[in-house]
Amino acid sequence: MVHSKARLAIGFLVALWCANIHVVSFSQTTTLNQSSDDQQKQFFEKSVRPILVARCLECHSKDTETNGGLSLDSKQGWVIGGDSGPAININEWEKSLLWLAIDYRNPKLQMPPDSKLPPQEREILQSWLSNGAYDPRESSENLIPKKSTALSVDQAQTHWAYRAIREVATPSFPLESGNTIDAFLAIKQGGVGVKPNAIASQSILSQRLHIDLHGLRPGLDQPLSQSNRDLEFAYDAMVDSLLASPQFGERFARHWMDAVRFAESITLRGFVLPDAWRYRSYLIQSFNEDKPIFEFIREQVAGDLMQSETLNQEQNRLIATSALALGDTNLEEQDKKQLEMDYIDEQLDMIGKVFLAQTIGCARCHDHKFDPIPTRDYYAMAGILKSSVSMEHSNVSKWISVPLPQDSVTESRYEAAALRRSQLTKQLEVLKKKLQVTNPSSLVVRTEDLEGIVIDDTQAKKVGDWEESTSVKAFVGQGYLHDKNNHKGQKSVTFEPADLKPGTYRLRLSYNHSPNRTTAAKVRVFSADGEDLVRVNQTQKPEDDGLWHTLGIYRFEEGGQAFLIVSNDDSNGHVIVDAVQFLPEGNQFGAAKASETQPNERATSLRAETEASSSGIKKQIAEFETELKGLQSELDARPTVIALRPDTPADIAIHVRGSVHQQGAIVPRGFLSCLPSISEAPIKPAANGRLELADWLVHEENPLTARVYVNRVWYWLMGEGIVRTIDNFGTTGEEPSHPELLDWLTRQFVRHNWSTKWLVREIVCSEAYQRTSQSTNLLQSLDPDNRLFARASVRRLDAETFRDSLLAISGELELRADIGSTIPPKLKEDFAYKHDSHFRTVYGPWFRNSLPELYTQLDGANPSFPIGKRNRSTIAPQALAMLNSEWISERTRRFGAMLAARSDLSEDQQIEHCFLCILNRLPSSLEMGWARATNAIARQSQTTDELLWGGLAHELVASIDFRYIE
Repeated sequence: MVHSKARLAIGFLVALWCANIHVVSFSQTTTLNQSSDDQQKQFFEKSVRPILVARCLECHSKDTETNGGLSLDSKQGWVIGGDSGPAININEWEKSLLWLAIDYRNPKLQMPPDSKLPPQEREILQSWLSNGAYDPRESSENLIPKKSTALSVDQAQTHWAYRAIREVATPSFPLESGNTIDAFLAIKQGGVGVKPNAIASQSILSQRLHIDLHGLRPGLDQPLSQSNRDLEFAYDAMVDSLLASPQFGERFARHWMDAVRFAESITLRGFVLPDAWRYRSYLIQSFNEDKPIFEFIREQVAGDLMQSETLNQEQNRLIATSALALGDTNLEEQDKKQLEMDYIDEQLDMIGKVFLAQTIGCARCHDHKFDPIPTRDYYAMAGILKSSVSMEHSNVSKWISVPLPQDSVTESRYEAAALRRSQLTKQLEVLKKKLQVTNPSSLVVRTEDLEGIVIDDTQAKKVGDWEESTSVKAFVGQGYLHDKNNHKGQKSVTFEPADLKPGTYRLRLSYNHSPNRTTAAKVRVFSADGEDLVRVNQTQKPEDDGLWHTLGIYRFEEGGQAFLIVSNDDSNGHVIVDAVQFLPEGNQFGAAKASETQPNERATSLRAETEASSSGIKKQIAEFETELKGLQSELDARPTVIALRPDTPADIAIHVRGSVHQQGAIVPRGFLSCLPSISEAPIKPAANGRLELADWLVHEENPLTARVYVNRVWYWLMGEGIVRTIDNFGTTGEEPSHPELLDWLTRQFVRHNWSTKWLVREIVCSEAYQRTSQSTNLLQSLDPDNRLFARASVRRLDAETFRDSLLAISGELELRADIGSTIPPKLKEDFAYKHDSHFRTVYGPWFRNSLPELYTQLDGANPSFPIGKRNRSTIAPQALAMLNSEWISERTRRFGAMLAARSDLSEDQQIEHCFLCILNRLPSSLEMGWARATNAIARQSQTTDELLWGGLAHELVASIDFRYIE
């Protein structure tokens, strides 16, 4: 429970949280409803237009392209709409195509395609649409298409990203640190008169390193001094220790999982991907082993096609290809050709953004509007991926699961089990067919083998059009009749024995049952006692041998009526007529003749033989099925991995406007032609192509891949990239703030065998990384966005670090490597899954339809898209979650219980311990006074010590000092 002082602080906290964020508040929405044109125009210009420009107009503008025929750069554009009709329905705004796309409920209609809009932007557009979608933009000349501004392939080298990585000389700028990174940065800083900040304190640097390299706040054994670092602070040793820890791989694997849209389920029906965890383990292991990134990339694109020296290497390389198979695609698509190309498009989108920082997918329907990527290049690369099978088709298609290679002994056991399973399956088919023949209920029974008087349907009198059949056994005589389920009330069959002795008889009707039979066949029996109507449910199996149904016992007199009639009056399904049997009751006719008993003996003998044979077959079937079940369990336990399966290589045709049903010229498989020096060698016809693609990606002359990775790691550590558009090095992306530094770092990274740990150590040992984050007025005016890296960037803890650190504080965090799958064994769908594990967040389960609540509240990446850079929203619900989350409250209560149990500490010492555990520092004198006062107020409410210390801990957890890295 939050005590009184905390309640008073809630409003202030929420206000601080949202102070600089533009959202549509309740008062703004109310004003909109009653606003003048000027007010609506002001709202549109300040709130709506910026969203349209930032999120929509790149693909839906006459100045760029009108994807799907839709232009959103004027009111007339959305009124006319695109190929699917008008974009906005003012009368029913909730049904507008624009809103449906923004709302992300239809997997085929999701805009923007890369990720869902942040909540505050959705609120703005919702308010705009619900209030009439006021749009003051005129539609004059901007409806006239302008000449394309695309960069041609011939002009590619004019753009920095497509040029070769330069050999840059180390600057001679004098620096005490001697760090080359700082030397490069100092040149630009000095050029504009910016003086870098001082080095941060031990406490801050310890926090920064632990969070950046481990994703966890430091423990109590870390340095606590708040002064600038001194000679006793072994910074380099701490860096080496953190890099050597298993938690390093977990932290950097989580970064990479964002980029490759890792998830353990797909949105469609919440299908769970049971083997996806292997790829996560591969990532963690790769980063901990400092696997060269060129090898890391090759394995993810073509690991299954690479030669391996050891079994472990072969397994890891196959697992690595899961990167291509974990996308979120609508497997329910019934046009399977379309589905395959959508799947390939998703793979190309990931490859392009993650490895090359290129938006290759924009060239699917037409030449790229901005970058030198023609449609031919798109289909040249698509042909490579089309040469592997990515899914198995059915009504709902399914991903490919491939057996994980095992040692020779284990492989032999699985092969033997699979062979035996195949043999048993075939033998069971034979036995079950044989059982049908020997099963008494499946016999064709001869009338002469039966007791009493038997009248077959062939001997009966038929009225109407009856169909003769032998399709379904068992039956008596030469077959049976059915009424075709038509002309009800117009058909009947009469059975009348020729010489029936007077006496009492049991009457039985023969029919074969089935669900399509009538439930009320009418049978009229005429005997010495008059007429009797019997209704027979022919959907049910006859009770006597599965062949006969007893109608009743009837008395017949000499010369009296003795017959029965089966009709299709009022029947609700097929009426079956086979045979009728008159069985004498008791020994009323004296001893039977030998000729009369012989048929009965033959029938009894035949039935005994068939039952004995049937029993033996059933026993054998049961034994085989038991063995088969055991074999299947053994084979089901065989490790598998989500991957691709190489197929017959083939070039594919250009799809005109992206349509799989409009084929253009066939394009040879290949790569991006804007990098000509490494794109000339054709892929051999018999080659799959993915291995060639992998080698092309990491080729020493490819200027993109290493640059992109180096910039990505810089962003992970510094809070902003040298190129701020992490996944876009194209012409619409930003240029590098320090191109020489980027090229120098890239060259050195490659020379150090593409080592991530070398790169991390180089960056975090720079003074640029270690500086304080305070921004002076001069710094703010000269470099408001910190593009010169003269100070550290203040960053909020990401969702994983927040959760894991809180579990560590409460003593619940389970730090152990090689966890494996965390998905419950029988779980098939991810909807409403409850996350209650105490493993690190990286271990999931990572479900697309059920992400941890804190993860979604704190801007976690959407796992359906490659995300190089997460959204950074600041909205009121985040602040309220800090105070009201039951999960957070439970963690702080647990911490409070541990602290309350420390009877060896005074109150001031307990307060200090609370600050040390949560904020990794001692409280200031002002904070000490606040904590004492807070506890005093709590004691007035007669709260327990556990809740008292838990409440104090909760306030510290919700504070800026905990949630942000200085």
